[in-house]
Amino acid sequence: MARRGVRRERDKPGGNKQVERLSRQLVEMFELPREVVFNLPIIQALGAEEISVTNYKGLVEYTAECVRVNTAAGLVRFEGSSLILRHVTSESLSVAGRIAKIEFIT
Repeated sequence: MARRGVRRERDKPGGNKQVERLSRQLVEMFELPREVVFNLPIIQALGAEEISVTNYKGLVEYTAECVRVNTAAGLVRFEGSSLILRHVTSESLSVAGRIAKIEFIT
């Protein structure tokens, strides 16, 4: 039951910034992996032929020329030719083909 007139920390202006700052300090202090704490994507390229993305939220677009992936850090777009999804799981996906461009859209 919510009480009137009482603001929770997350409801206060700047509350999320304080939590984020504290989280960053804890990551540094305890040497925690940032990608795990902040659910950041891990993107690995194998030359210009294959890209794997771990910690993604969803697949936004998939064609033979463009693949867009939603992540906690924003959209990531891969452009090229003959692009295919090599594997897709709930945690990672792999794109193969002739990859010409990788773009981060925030």
